[in-house]
Amino acid sequence: MPPLTILVVDDARSERVLLRHALTDLHRRLTILEAADHAEALALFQKRVVDIVFLDIRMPGIGGMEILQDILDLDPDAFVVMVSHFSTREHVVRALRHGAADFVVKPFSYAKLAEIFARYDAEHAEVIRLPSPAG
Repeated sequence: MPPLTILVVDDARSERVLLRHALTDLHRRLTILEAADHAEALALFQKRVVDIVFLDIRMPGIGGMEILQDILDLDPDAFVVMVSHFSTREHVVRALRHGAADFVVKPFSYAKLAEIFARYDAEHAEVIRLPSPAG
């Protein structure tokens, strides 16, 4: 199985580094791409096959919710996880209603990240079809 490609979008480099370390601690077969803003995020998303996007909600300029919409316009099946220090019910519900697959609160919980990997794997497991017996 090829490594998963993860796109981490956050304007704060330190937050991208923290998430990258947490993700690689949990899952060794990852290729991690990083973007600091809308333009970088969309350029990487269009250039590479991305399995999971971790996207900060609050960023200067074009925020995470707008980036979420642009990613989903490119790929309606994109698996996007919104990330924020602010975990109000309103933020979570809004993100999920707009197509996010999940929501992670900073600081990152290893259990939550592991749950996201498990959910991604379950939703994207390839169905193996065996040939029907002859006769």
